[in-house]
Amino acid sequence: MNRLTAITLAILLAAPAAASEALDIRLRTSASVVGPEVTLADVLSFGPGTEELRQQLASQVIIRDQAGAAAVEVSYQQVHDRLVDAGVNLGRVLLQGAARCHVRLLPAPDPQPQAAADPEGPLFRDVPDKPADTGMPLTLADHIRAYCQEEWRADGGTVELDFERGREDLLGLTAPTFTFVVRSADRTRLGMREFRVTVRRDGHTLRTESVFASVRVLREVLVAAGPLNIGSLIEPDDVKPHERIFTSDAAPGLTRAGEAVGQRVRIFIPEGQLLRRDDLQAADLVKRSAGVRVFSSGPVGVRLQGTALDNGTYGERVRVRLGDTRSSRRVVHGEVTGLGEVRLLEETK
Repeated sequence: MNRLTAITLAILLAAPAAASEALDIRLRTSASVVGPEVTLADVLSFGPGTEELRQQLASQVIIRDQAGAAAVEVSYQQVHDRLVDAGVNLGRVLLQGAARCHVRLLPAPDPQPQAAADPEGPLFRDVPDKPADTGMPLTLADHIRAYCQEEWRADGGTVELDFERGREDLLGLTAPTFTFVVRSADRTRLGMREFRVTVRRDGHTLRTESVFASVRVLREVLVAAGPLNIGSLIEPDDVKPHERIFTSDAAPGLTRAGEAVGQRVRIFIPEGQLLRRDDLQAADLVKRSAGVRVFSSGPVGVRLQGTALDNGTYGERVRVRLGDTRSSRRVVHGEVTGLGEVRLLEETK
């Protein structure tokens, strides 16, 4: 570390501060780095207000010259000691995160484009990767984002990507000057992923390279509006939508109220926790031969008492018999909306 950097860090971090004002940095679980050197900025994620610190630590090498190694591990203690050596005041910086960071060392890209065949094989999967036409030049980074967004089209959500450092020139190539084919060899949609990218121009393949990116998705999921006890039946007011960021393909939770309302709680669910299918057990809100309340959702609300002719969970269509005498009885069809409640859909005489 040169003297100027040490002085800058000392000025930045020397003043004491309360714990609530500490700068938050975290050791990542994984990272990808181009070239043989790994810096502190490569393995750390930085909280709000730490941009100046991040720029300073980008020059602080923690591992170098690994003699062709494909991956290395950086421990929490190594990072702690390197921060101390760099002159960082750990009374001002709160270091948290993983115990170890697995760092993938990627070879530097070739300086000149080389022709290469398209990747083939059963692990590679394709999805439409053309972004929406905005009238502006579209970069390779735009195409990779569109590829990932298409993967989540059926499930919903907004995909965000953090690309590896050092590939700005490649990711900045634009269409229509170039055309791109994006493929993925990964079986997962989230986390650290490898994309195989073929760059073409005038119908000729110029190069095929790997691009690594950390992928996450922002989705609106159901969370508990209050504590849900074991055995209780979930009502519409018991759940609410909430946006969450997901970084792994583990069960991301339910997204529609109809998937949860009317289900019975299998485990205690605290307030604010997202609901997963395995946490719930299906239960009928309406039972055959039991009394139900029937109402209409038209301009003039009508509420009647009837008898269910079918079992039904939330959102299911059931038959209900209305009337007490043989001459006044009729069968109506409705949608289950709550415990013992049916919304009228149509009438059948």
